[in-house]
Amino acid sequence: MTYLTKSLIALIIAGATLVVGATAALAQDTESTETANIDPVDPLVCGDQGVLHLLSASGHNGTANVKRFNLDTGNYDNIGWSIKQHENDNSMGYSFRDFNAAAINPVDSKVYGTIKGQHNQQSNRYFVRFDMDGDFEILAKIGPWVAAGAFDLSGTWYGPAESGTGGVIIPNASSLVGYSSMDDFVAAENTPFYGANGFSLKQPRGDKSAHDIVIVEEEGQKLMIGISDTGVIQIKNLITGVETQFTGPVDEGLIPGGDYGAAYNFQNEVYASNNNGNGMIWIDWRNADYENETIRTVNVFSETQTTNRNDGINCIQEKSPLDIPEDINTDDSEDNNEETPEAEEVPETEEVPETEEVPETEEVPETEEVPETEE
Repeated sequence: MTYLTKSLIALIIAGATLVVGATAALAQDTESTETANIDPVDPLVCGDQGVLHLLSASGHNGTANVKRFNLDTGNYDNIGWSIKQHENDNSMGYSFRDFNAAAINPVDSKVYGTIKGQHNQQSNRYFVRFDMDGDFEILAKIGPWVAAGAFDLSGTWYGPAESGTGGVIIPNASSLVGYSSMDDFVAAENTPFYGANGFSLKQPRGDKSAHDIVIVEEEGQKLMIGISDTGVIQIKNLITGVETQFTGPVDEGLIPGGDYGAAYNFQNEVYASNNNGNGMIWIDWRNADYENETIRTVNVFSETQTTNRNDGINCIQEKSPLDIPEDINTDDSEDNNEETPEAEEVPETEEVPETEEVPETEEVPETEEVPETEE
């Protein structure tokens, strides 16, 4: 074998080694990239999810749970959905002590909410996605602490600041980039921040806003409905900006006492659950009396499980599993209106042949004897 041939073979071997090495390196990079990719948060399958309830633990060492309301017992049943709040036990590697403002986005059917960090709580507040498998995606940092949140039909999230009159609005939440860990979120550039300047909402319970809210959209209206622990229901028109506080209802006095930490919207039927075990109410927002600032509520459950540090979650497209019984879905005015046919008895009062005896009452020849009066 000549020297030239040996050199050519050596060159070929070196080139092949280089290609193999580059391919291996590329494969390693690809593998590491795939490992770094987040396990995306899964959507819920809306249809029969029912009345879900987020129960957060006090402190960062606890476990939060999402449970389902039992329509037979009034209790909240385990459905195997638990969320560890300590950094050593959750997928984010981040400890948080408060977990609230949860809502299902109608655009992607994923669950969103807010968390407050264990340390430096005043600045560590985040907007997240999460699912039943324990996966998290950190989406944005928010300015104020928001303990009540809801989506509109377009997928925009609204959250009134718990303290202060401002509110956070996050449009197109489904398009936000998610980070699987706090380290990834902190290392990323240009992560979004949302301050409390989107809207205003009054504070009916001292210096704090409503415990929970829903948003209804019907017949050109877009209303934010909030409920607090002072028997006050707020309705804010998000189109006109007008807000009204209702102290009603008209015919039943104040709503049952205690906190209302969970509100629900099923196809614009609005409910709120009492933390103190005093049942669940339906809010008749369509017939609210804006002039007298009163509103009717109906107690659809007289007793419910006592809860705390909670929030309501449901698919707003689902039909309500909490339909109001027919025997209490009317009021006195409706009953009176239904009796109208008996009161009017039209056939008897309009006996035209007897009351309009025209020939007898208009005896024109006798009353108009013109020749005699004008002699």
